[in-house]
Amino acid sequence: MQSGMNVSDIMTRNFISAQPEASLLECSKLMVKNKVGSLIIQSGKKVHGILTEGDIIAAIVRRKNADLGKIQARDIAAKKLITVKPEEDVMTALSKMRKSYHKRLPVVAGGEIVGIITVKDILKIHPELFSEVSFAFRIREEMEKLGRVSEIKGIRLSGEGRCEECGNFDTLYKSDGVLLCGSCME
Repeated sequence: MQSGMNVSDIMTRNFISAQPEASLLECSKLMVKNKVGSLIIQSGKKVHGILTEGDIIAAIVRRKNADLGKIQARDIAAKKLITVKPEEDVMTALSKMRKSYHKRLPVVAGGEIVGIITVKDILKIHPELFSEVSFAFRIREEMEKLGRVSEIKGIRLSGEGRCEECGNFDTLYKSDGVLLCGSCME
């Protein structure tokens, strides 16, 4: 299945990166400051890997009492990268994400990273793919939990998409046949 939309149409071009020798503490602060869940680890144009929030959490758990100021990004960043080209179809990127269980892919052209594409980027354009994506990334359990909470409140959870009231992309709830985000539900 093709969407007719290239990765370059929706990728983030101004991605956040860090040096390989940056500490996990520095990387964590950079992620929080820029409100991102991953960093491209690179020196100059050479990409050394990708560091995610999950990688940092795993390092904390595995290395009890570790000083995050002493662990370098290159020590825990994923080095084997699954990448996508800017001219590839968005559905090709999604297929690569599903197969590799990655929620984000670096976009590479001519051996150089030019952006990053995430599941959220794709869902903003194709919200109808939410159920397929959520299954592939094993977030079904979280949706079931939200669904149970919603049922208790008398609301049915409908996934993610555009709120019919305000137009924001968010988790949606069905109320009287209308899809609303949490803010508009209140």
